[in-house]
Amino acid sequence: MIRLPFSDDSRPANRSVVPCALATLVLAACEPDASTNSGTGGEPAVWSVGQAPATTVGAVDGAPEYLLRDVKEVRLIEDGRVVIADGGTPPIRVYAADGTYQDGIGGTGEGPGEFLDINRLAIIEPDTMAAYDWRTFRLSRFLVDGSFVSTEQFIASEGRPEIYIGRFADGDHAFAWISAGALGSSTVVADSMQIGRFGPDGTLERVLHTTTGMRRFGRAPVPFSPYLRAEMVRDSIVFTDGLLPELHVLGSDGSIARTIPVAIERPDPEAAEQALRAELQREPDSDSERLMRWTVDDFEAVPDRDLLPHIATMLVDDRNRLWLKRYRPVTDNLWTGFPGGTGGEWIVIEPDGAVAATIRLPDGLFLADIRGDRLAGVTRDELEVERVVVYEISKP
Repeated sequence: MIRLPFSDDSRPANRSVVPCALATLVLAACEPDASTNSGTGGEPAVWSVGQAPATTVGAVDGAPEYLLRDVKEVRLIEDGRVVIADGGTPPIRVYAADGTYQDGIGGTGEGPGEFLDINRLAIIEPDTMAAYDWRTFRLSRFLVDGSFVSTEQFIASEGRPEIYIGRFADGDHAFAWISAGALGSSTVVADSMQIGRFGPDGTLERVLHTTTGMRRFGRAPVPFSPYLRAEMVRDSIVFTDGLLPELHVLGSDGSIARTIPVAIERPDPEAAEQALRAELQREPDSDSERLMRWTVDDFEAVPDRDLLPHIATMLVDDRNRLWLKRYRPVTDNLWTGFPGGTGGEWIVIEPDGAVAATIRLPDGLFLADIRGDRLAGVTRDELEVERVVVYEISKP
């Protein structure tokens, strides 16, 4: 399934707005998108997905271009194509709207246009695709037809740029990374996360903001830890760690120019603890899961066990609406699940914080991208075979 980088070897097996006048942050003045399909009486619309995927990529066996080994990212192209970053070869694959394989992009390695581990795939309109390798700290750009453009390495003296946020209009790039942490502490400590601006050549120009990220007890994440999410639309960065029901918008000077409250409920702490205890007592499904297995005794040793986020993850669609998933303790925790786990209840909000719609996704679907009336994600069957699926979104 899609995975996020952790900055130490304790990471579990396991993914980071506003449309008008963003530079001046006149957010509340933006007109709602006419395609929002809000419900009557000011109530948010209720969207849904089709009973079956419109497109499926992946198979148990067969031609290698249809076998997915470890999907990292999925992106939808306006013309209907589906782009998949996979741990196999080639690392980036392009499929037609009907799931037919079209082309492979890049290779495995550390040369120009090659990758060890892609953790971010971004579409830079109108015709460019950027793929970030967090192990080599290199961003490679290709045209959507597969033509190689360039590779740059990004260096920060205070840490390793791990999370690619996006590109500014002037060609600079935004990244986030862990700058420091009190690993080995006897209390729960939050990672200190830097958000920085880099030049096109990969040089750090300045740190824009310092915020919080994953919470740890010792070197390990606490089970219900929040996780930093950050996205860019045009020249504004919006971020949250999900612990509180709010999003922050960075100004050009790096200060928080605006905080957007979000009407999303926090899970019940007692019910969350009971659910995790039951999951920890379940028999592991595989040898790899058994090796990584936490126990109820491990859970008892963690202080502040009622630490629970409101928001599990955040995505931005092509119409600059924010998709926020309500935190689900079993699928979204860092011990038996992973950040932004599968399925669940999502709310879609406008830049001013108004709820445009709600939608429930199928259990087992890890949402990766939304474009127009389509959404794409990753599923895994009982044989651990991964598939990328694309659903049509129904907007009554």
